Amino acid sequence: MPTPPSSVAEPRARWGEGLGFFRAVLTVDSDSCIVWPYGTSQGYPEMNIVDADGRRRPVSVHVMVCEAVHGERPPGTEVAHGECHDRRCVNPKHLRWATHNDNCLDRARDGTENVGERNGRHKLTEAEVREIRQLWGSGGYWTQRELGEMFGVGRHAIGKIVKHRRWRHVVA
Repeated sequence: MPTPPSSVAEPRARWGEGLGFFRAVLTVDSDSCIVWPYGTSQGYPEMNIVDADGRRRPVSVHVMVCEAVHGERPPGTEVAHGECHDRRCVNPKHLRWATHNDNCLDRARDGTENVGERNGRHKLTEAEVREIRQLWGSGGYWTQRELGEMFGVGRHAIGKIVKHRRWRHVVA
């Protein structure tokens, strides 16, 4: 198996390095992003700690920072980023407790929502979505099935696109 490029590979922390970095982060007074240099899970900073039973378990560094700075997690909340939008940032000034709904509204407002071409599983581009809507609305004789075949998606996807149930963020 080939080794990933060095710019992609995450350094493997020696036992205790992540905890040392975490403790240092709590003492820093900066408005700049503090990027977690160690392991992540789905792009979010993570480290292993030893629980009361003596077993190692992974924990979210964001949760640990929020608990240390903002207190225990209120019920029904999750960690949300402020202005920086960098998943690897662990600056306490950039993290806060928020409801899932508030976090979703923040992503929509800030343009960081995983929709359209930002979604890694997208099959269409925004230009193709506009073209589909134009063809459908032009009075031509295209069926949803035919449009689906033209663009490599199913007729149900076309139906949701032309009714603006999918790709809502794309306007004419």
